[in-house]
Amino acid sequence: MYSRLVKFCKGRGTYLDDIRMDRMLYLGFVRSPYAHAKVNQIKIPEHVVNNRHVKLVITGRELNLRLPSIWVVEGMKPANHPLLALDKVRYVGEPVVALVCDDRYRLVDLLEEIEIDYTPLEAVVDPEKALDDNAPILHEEFGTNVGLRRVVSGGDVEKAFQEADLITRERFRFGRAAPVSIEPRGVIAYYDKYEDWLTLWSSTQMPYLLRYVAADMLKLPESRVRVIVPDVGGGFGGKHNIYPEEIIACYASLKLGRPVKWVEERRENLAATLHDRDQVQYVEMAFSRDGEIKGMKARVCFNAGAYYKFHGPRPLMLASQVITGPYRIRNIHVELLSIFTNTMPTFPYRGPVMTEITYMLDRCIDEGAYKLGMDPVEVRRKNLIKQDEFPYTTPSGSVYDSGAYLEGLEKASKIISRYVGGEKPGERVGVGFACFVEVTGLGATSKLSSLGILQGGWEYASIRIDRSGTVTVLTGVQELGQGTTDTIAKLVAEELKIPPKRVKIIYGDTALAQYGGGAFGSRSLILGGSAAVEAAKKIKDRIIKIASAILEARAEDIIYENADRIYVKDNPEKCISLKTIAEATHLARVNLDGLKPGFEETSVFDPPGIAFSYGCIAALVSVDIETGAIKVKHLVFVHDCGRVVDFKNVEQQAIGALCQGMGQAVLEEIRYDEDGNLVTSTLMDYLIPSAAEAPKYSIDHVESRTDVNPLGAKGVGETGVIGAPAAIANAVANALKEYGVKIDTIPIKPEHLLTQIKERRAEDEYR
Repeated sequence: MYSRLVKFCKGRGTYLDDIRMDRMLYLGFVRSPYAHAKVNQIKIPEHVVNNRHVKLVITGRELNLRLPSIWVVEGMKPANHPLLALDKVRYVGEPVVALVCDDRYRLVDLLEEIEIDYTPLEAVVDPEKALDDNAPILHEEFGTNVGLRRVVSGGDVEKAFQEADLITRERFRFGRAAPVSIEPRGVIAYYDKYEDWLTLWSSTQMPYLLRYVAADMLKLPESRVRVIVPDVGGGFGGKHNIYPEEIIACYASLKLGRPVKWVEERRENLAATLHDRDQVQYVEMAFSRDGEIKGMKARVCFNAGAYYKFHGPRPLMLASQVITGPYRIRNIHVELLSIFTNTMPTFPYRGPVMTEITYMLDRCIDEGAYKLGMDPVEVRRKNLIKQDEFPYTTPSGSVYDSGAYLEGLEKASKIISRYVGGEKPGERVGVGFACFVEVTGLGATSKLSSLGILQGGWEYASIRIDRSGTVTVLTGVQELGQGTTDTIAKLVAEELKIPPKRVKIIYGDTALAQYGGGAFGSRSLILGGSAAVEAAKKIKDRIIKIASAILEARAEDIIYENADRIYVKDNPEKCISLKTIAEATHLARVNLDGLKPGFEETSVFDPPGIAFSYGCIAALVSVDIETGAIKVKHLVFVHDCGRVVDFKNVEQQAIGALCQGMGQAVLEEIRYDEDGNLVTSTLMDYLIPSAAEAPKYSIDHVESRTDVNPLGAKGVGETGVIGAPAAIANAVANALKEYGVKIDTIPIKPEHLLTQIKERRAEDEYR
């Protein structure tokens, strides 16, 4: 069992809320109860201001700052999020007043004493309605609710549609979801005025960027800001952002000189931590009679929420990278619209955009296959990019590095066929497929710059060996529970031929490692791991040079069998251990021939391109035709993540992601009413899958190694989420094909299925 799992299974983890400090203060917020309203007056009673437990009250008048965006593209409306609302609120849950108190429990009561006078305004929560001429405008200075428009085109789409034998036209709606990690967000900020040093403890996915933003917004040298990340109870993208609460905690500590703590409650989490998905898709797909996809037209409306977050319009920009998925669609015209509404801002959540685009493509393929009288698997065979076509350039300009797409489909089809059968009275059983690609290892600083991202994509690693021969790796990679650090230890151990337990990984502290891009985009292993392996190669070369000096032999004659046996090729008895080498090096007992004493090597890895993972999911479902209830019985996932570095870790990631994807397919949806009130404000309303709903899984692999990193590996963290909703939707449509049930909305709701079944039965009876 992995060391991290032993630690957490024994309850030995230290999460943010476990941290206690002397003279701790507590931060809380008055949040907007309205989706759209003018802020007329903030009334803070004197008994609150003068309460001995209250140390600071902050409003937008005092702290009139907006969070920056590091993804800035031409034509984008810069609707950045204010730290505290000033004259207007634009979503339920937006922070308006911050209060700092020395008693955590009194804080809750004191917040309720603060009165805010609002004038409610008309709200708009639907992205399509936000485009209407008479829709309320969220940001008057722009005169529109369209934050960004992009058109992606290639080939001759009009000719393709003219020559088509079949054109399918669909409208899909993909519901809003929340990344409900087991640990909500939190931050502790402490400014030590004697050392002139601001330290943040945060459950963030991106400590180095948090350090940069905090320093920049509060006018501090970045060298005087330190971010430490304790154990983190999951993120899924929800902690891959800079939030107002983090900066306000820093501001309060700077003013008060005491540690300030804020920990999110679950209601806050569902209202004020980023959401994602929430798309409306209009798509036309042109087919030849033999099932070849000739072209595609689409209009995709992204619900951006009320503001752009730290990465700006990233979902829209990512869509252009994967708009044709793993399919050979040469003629396309796609309009992408990012639209402001009076809802919590959206931001990439595990499998961002790729989940919705996969749903759009694979639902269209199944609908087209049925209308052509073909097997949906055969249509996929016809259109998947073949192995000899790589590297493959899509119409949008993405370069897919490698892939075994057809092999993955064939494996998934074969495996799921073993479980089909045994339909019970009153139920219908169906099988559905989805094939997809994932952008992984999002690095390549030059690529990020070309996309408008003001962030370095490289990763850093440093390896030290102490006098005892123990290896320590300093990495900028952030661990969230995904097991990346254990896998990096495994890679370094393999390179240095030592047991993994002799490798110590240090992460999550900006004062120790130089830089880390953050834990997102399935990039940690293939970038951070590559940097660590390159550093390990350097230190291995150093070991061999020092061994050659000690053993008085040429470096090319030194055989590195393992860390306990390093010997001369023609004289095996003349050997030495790493521990002996380390001690001699630290004490300078040997002529190092130009090498300085000490034992440390550093590497930076900046990939030349993106590694595109691939997956095929097959879903087996049953539907109760009397109630519409859906049971996901089995999910088969055949994954291509290049070289599989750690099979156990890959399978754990895959199963967790599949379960999340299943939840979005049939359970999860963040809902607002027409006035912008959050309807799903608790976990009694926002349903996530439990062990009782989890299906059986079969995980298999195909391996097409990439050349964009020295590991040959691709990312794995998000793929199961990406394909599961589409595969399950296709399986439900297949199960209810005799009733002509239309599956055009995620999540799939039993009542919608039952209504259509009853309507079809009534039509049949009438006939």
